[in-house]
Amino acid sequence: LACAGAKPRPFAVIDGSPKPAQADQATLKEAMKMVVSEKNEQQKVWKMGGWNIAEWKLVPPETDDMLTLYMSKFDLLIEVYMKDGYYQYKYVSSKNLNANVEKGTIHKNYYKWINNLDKSAYEAIREIKGGEIRE
Repeated sequence: LACAGAKPRPFAVIDGSPKPAQADQATLKEAMKMVVSEKNEQQKVWKMGGWNIAEWKLVPPETDDMLTLYMSKFDLLIEVYMKDGYYQYKYVSSKNLNANVEKGTIHKNYYKWINNLDKSAYEAIREIKGGEIRE
């Protein structure tokens, strides 16, 4: 429900938090792949708000600076760009999330899912870099 006079939050493109200086584009991509990998044992640990990160799947297309992720529960498709030391999450499509790009509205949990994905990627960067990263 929207409050009267409340301004819609943009969701079509969301910038993630800045990542450590030593997280170059290749590390950002490796970390995101690690987070969504079905074979990753950390998925047992990375539970997010009652759902498992394993619900995100890596799907084509993929480029040097972009991955496409899919969440089957809502047919949610997003593109994740690796840009200048941070992730940028671009909404592509979904079903049953009441998404309206023009109005800037989507299911409230979408922001939580993107935030948790971003946090999990940060933890994966820490793991890739052996726990030694500079903020």
